[in-house]
Amino acid sequence: SPEVKKGIRYWADLRLKYHVLPTASEAQSMSPTGAWGGDALLFRSSVVAMNISGRWLAIQYREEKDLDWDVVSVPHGPNRVTLLASKCYSIPKTSPNRAAALTFISHLLGKDNQLLVANYGDGIPVLDDPAIKKAFAYNPEYPTERSNQVHLDEMKYARVQEYSPYINNLDVSAVMSMELDRMWLGEQSPDQACDRIADRINAIIRRNLANPNFLD
Repeated sequence: SPEVKKGIRYWADLRLKYHVLPTASEAQSMSPTGAWGGDALLFRSSVVAMNISGRWLAIQYREEKDLDWDVVSVPHGPNRVTLLASKCYSIPKTSPNRAAALTFISHLLGKDNQLLVANYGDGIPVLDDPAIKKAFAYNPEYPTERSNQVHLDEMKYARVQEYSPYINNLDVSAVMSMELDRMWLGEQSPDQACDRIADRINAIIRRNLANPNFLD
């Protein structure tokens, strides 16, 4: 859509035109690991000034005693949206220890553990309890963290990531990564990258609709 292309052009300009974002190669060379969480490590090391993440990275940031950090709303355009990430617990249908598993999940969702989540700096606790709310809002062991309410306020703008039932999301990610890499290398424009991503994903969807076995 025109809106997506506009967003990708803006993203590309931040990195390639204004250089306020590290290039892909710069980020890789500066990060001590190429695995998940590389951006967070750059922020934690004071190499970059901003990073988009959930509250759970507070656990890492608290380890850096000289890191002066805070949280704010995600920058947005006319439509204010942020990504919703969540945890879920499940018991396999064939589990031989379903009763024990249920006991463990009950513990995870209980007040004691949810207080631990609130104080530890992990995600947003699930229980609507005054003591848990108080612990989440402010932990005296970390007196500089006074913006935890932002995490709750942003929930009203949160959306789950959309998935198509007609294509494996691994295929979507692979196509996007390949075409965006070509954009970062200057081999195609942001608009061309968007067109190529849409064309390739739609081709896979048409193939899967014609032969559902590809979805198995």
